[in-house]
Amino acid sequence: MRRRQQRRHTEEQIAEALAVLTANGGNLRGTANQLGIPHTTLLQWQKQQKTGRNRAGHAVDLSVEVVELRTRKRNDMALAIEDIVWKCITRLSESDVLDKTGRPTDLSTVMGVGIDKMRLLRGESTAITETKDRHPGEE
Repeated sequence: MRRRQQRRHTEEQIAEALAVLTANGGNLRGTANQLGIPHTTLLQWQKQQKTGRNRAGHAVDLSVEVVELRTRKRNDMALAIEDIVWKCITRLSESDVLDKTGRPTDLSTVMGVGIDKMRLLRGESTAITETKDRHPGEE
C-alpha cells in the first residue's frame, strides 16, 4: 500500500489559514473545505498555536513569524472586508438601488456578514449584549 505524501505548507500559508479560520468563527470543516486542506491539518495548526504542543505532546515552536503573519493577515482581511462593507453602504445610499429593485437585501446581507467577519478578525464581539426597552412615545 502506498503512503500518501505529506504536503509542506509555508509559514505564510499556515498564518493565512489560521486567519481565515478566525474569520469563519472557528468553523474547522468549512474553512478546510474553503482552503482545500484537510480539516485535521487545520485542527493540528490551531492546537499547536494554542498549546505549543503537537499531537504526541511534544513541544513545538509555531514560530514567532507565523504568529506575526497571522496577525498581519487578520488585519489585512479585516481592512479588505471593511472596504467591501463601505462599498455596500455607498451603493445602498444611492437612490436608484431602491428604485430599481425595491429589495436591497443582497447588499444588506453582505454588509451584515462582512461586519461580523471584520469584528471576528479584530477580536471583537459579534453578539448583541445590550437590550433597550422601547416604550411608545420614547425616542
